[in-house]
This record gives sequence, C-alpha cells and structure tokens, in this order.
Amino acid sequence: MISGGPAAMQLGRVRASLLDFYITESDELIVEAVSGSSLREEHVEILVDWARTVGYERIWLPDQVVDIEADPAIVGVAKVNCRTCGARWEDSSTDFWLKVRDNGFFPASCPACGDSLPEMTVEAEQARLTH
Repeated sequence: MISGGPAAMQLGRVRASLLDFYITESDELIVEAVSGSSLREEHVEILVDWARTVGYERIWLPDQVVDIEADPAIVGVAKVNCRTCGARWEDSSTDFWLKVRDNGFFPASCPACGDSLPEMTVEAEQARLTH
C-alpha cells in the first residue's frame, strides 16, 4: 500500500474498510482486512446485510464469527448505473436472485460495455424464491 507522501496522507482520511473476501467450500464468507486497514465497526452491519442479501449464512470476520439467519426471500429490486457507458440495470426476477445467491455476489461487470459495475442498491420487497 501507499506508505509516504501526499497520497498516504489522503489515504489516512478515507473512512473505508479495505477487505479481502474468501469463500470456503461450504459457502461461508471469510473476511480479512487488507494490510494497513481494519474492519471498522460501522461497516460490520453493512457487510452482514450485504452477505444476507447475497445468500451467505455465516461470515468469519477478523474478530468474530457471525451466523446469519437464512432468509429465502427475494429482497427486492436490485439497481445499478454503469459509470462508464451510463446504462441502467435493474432486476427483481427470481432467476436473477437465484443467480446472485448461487454466485454469492451481484453482477460485477456491465453487460453493455464490460466495465466494472459499482455495488447494486436494493429496494426492499417481500417476494419468495421458488425452485
């Protein structure tokens, strides 16, 4: 990571947690802080909510293990705007949520231009997954 100069001073002001995620063979999520970073307490709830949304039932954090109550509900309409091409994507279909739950994450790239997508936002609704 950056260790000196103006860039290091700017990085010191960032209120973010830089994390690596690993998925175990039993589909549990292991979270490790990137060197020089830490998992800030205010980000734990956000991370747990995200993990529940994409289907994890257990997260191994640096200082605790969190068991998440399984929720088979589709949590709503997932939306994102591509910062590169401007395309707007949204989906609430059962097929979409089954794919997210199977992958353990939201789509990472834009189907139109192939660039990275920011994290999707989800508007809550209570439909049920059906297999």
